[in-house]
Amino acid sequence: MIPQENILVNHYLQNKFGVPLDDYFTLLGPCHAEEVAEEKLSYLTFSGIDAAATLNIANYFATDYINTITNQDILGVQYAAVLKNIYALGAGIAHGLDYGDNFLSVYIANAADEMASFLRQFGEEHITVGVHQGEEISTEMLQDPKGGPMRPGRVDRAKRGDVVTLSSQSYDTHRVENAVEGKTSISIHVYGANIGAVKRAMFNADTSEPEYFISGYDNQSVPNLWDLSRAPQ
Repeated sequence: MIPQENILVNHYLQNKFGVPLDDYFTLLGPCHAEEVAEEKLSYLTFSGIDAAATLNIANYFATDYINTITNQDILGVQYAAVLKNIYALGAGIAHGLDYGDNFLSVYIANAADEMASFLRQFGEEHITVGVHQGEEISTEMLQDPKGGPMRPGRVDRAKRGDVVTLSSQSYDTHRVENAVEGKTSISIHVYGANIGAVKRAMFNADTSEPEYFISGYDNQSVPNLWDLSRAPQ
């Protein structure tokens, strides 16, 4: 985390220097440096959007005593690393007070449950966009941390049958345009969340300022069991 900004390192690098998430990889434990130096059995976790590149990096670190694990959950592993350090402090205090193994087992179980709940709330949300008719241009829009105009990043031109995947880790803020003048383009969005109840944002392109909203659902004729969080009108 960047304390002054209260954001993850990948978001800071993207906002400050335009580093795309595709070029960002994490290297995390759990391990102690002294145990690695003593060639004791240790584990390293590597994360990156590009699964093949992540595995290639991990292979450079793998040895007889270092096991490597790879995934694509860049946000999740960083949040987990922060929470792990907090839980470790609590476990150290409990050990120092001689609370015993029974207390520690309950403490760790609750810590794991809390971490899972946190990651479900703040972890990655996927959106899959498939073009059914025509063509669309999707442009990633990057915020200016100083409040200036947003700038374009990755650009995709999707034709009929093409699928583009977006997520809170990559390509989160984007602008969509019809790529075919004078014709209708239709795309289907599949969300990995309860979209009517999710807090989302629209951005002012000139100032990078977000305006947050919860859309709810327009269908009033059929009872909607998921319409739980409509924002006050």
